[in-house]
Amino acid sequence: MRTIMYTINMLNGEIISAFGPGSKNGYFGSQSVDCSPEEKIKLQECENMIVIGKTIFELGIHSYDGASYNVTYSTWQQNVLDVPLALQNTFSKDGMCIAPFRDKSLLASDLDFRIARWVSPTFPGIIVGLFDVFNDLRTNENILVPHPFNPGDHESISSNKVYLDQTSNLSWFALSSQNFPSLVESAPVSRYASSDRWRVSSIFEDETLFKNAIMGVHQIYNNEYDHLYENYEKTNSLDTTHKYPPLMIDSSVDTTDLHQNNEMNSLKEYMSPEDLEAYRKKIHEQISRELDEKNQNSLLLKFGSLVYRIIETGVFLLLFLIFCAILQRFKILPPLYVLLSKIGFMPEKE
Repeated sequence: MRTIMYTINMLNGEIISAFGPGSKNGYFGSQSVDCSPEEKIKLQECENMIVIGKTIFELGIHSYDGASYNVTYSTWQQNVLDVPLALQNTFSKDGMCIAPFRDKSLLASDLDFRIARWVSPTFPGIIVGLFDVFNDLRTNENILVPHPFNPGDHESISSNKVYLDQTSNLSWFALSSQNFPSLVESAPVSRYASSDRWRVSSIFEDETLFKNAIMGVHQIYNNEYDHLYENYEKTNSLDTTHKYPPLMIDSSVDTTDLHQNNEMNSLKEYMSPEDLEAYRKKIHEQISRELDEKNQNSLLLKFGSLVYRIIETGVFLLLFLIFCAILQRFKILPPLYVLLSKIGFMPEKE
């Protein structure tokens, strides 16, 4: 295990410095800026700097038959001194929920008004880690805490699903519905899990068939140990998988198409760009509907709806009066007091 510390300009992503084993120790920015604690508060250039750590784990797995497997993975994390603050960041402080999706995009939704604020362009890989940036007014230091992907009341907490996929360099990764609910819930079910035809022994003998069979969402059944996990969740609130996620996984989603159709007869069927765009819109609409259902009882939402109805009624009434005035001007419609008198709202003139 080794950790590398990076100083990055959060406005443009420029790496200012890197220190740690396996890195080119030193400053790499266009200009050398000393953002040490003593100098940071004096320099305006340091206002946009963040410090983030990358921990690389290298594991060796050996079996009795002499085979060995090497597993390497990395996680991006904030300063360990800020872990207590990260544990408190269980919901978005600005009311904005940012959710990642399998198509390598992000969707930002307003939790109060239940509307989508923006959709990001496509990134090089699936985004599986975001950080909120807080500023310490005393030291002018930018503090990173993981953005909560999974609100405490999300229904996927009780689900037990896993999404399997491959990166462009053929490395496998798995994402759970508990830590990445929007991504897993919107991804297609794997062929292995959706059809008996994909659960035959011949599938495991062909590498291509095997890959296409297991890529997707799987439901995990472990009822025997569910009660142990529930007890652990109640007593241990520190979820290191959620608190220290890797920033990005380069997925091969563009090259391998996953379908939910159980009647698929060929592995060579691919979605057109139009179908992919329609699928992406469908995912975003699904998440928006979920947010609508979660926040339908919000007091702020009810007040906003009432104000909207009042304004809407006023606009229609104003347009109706203008329309009536135009008809009266051309003598198509009698004056308003005549109409009200005939209806009975006003006394008739003698």
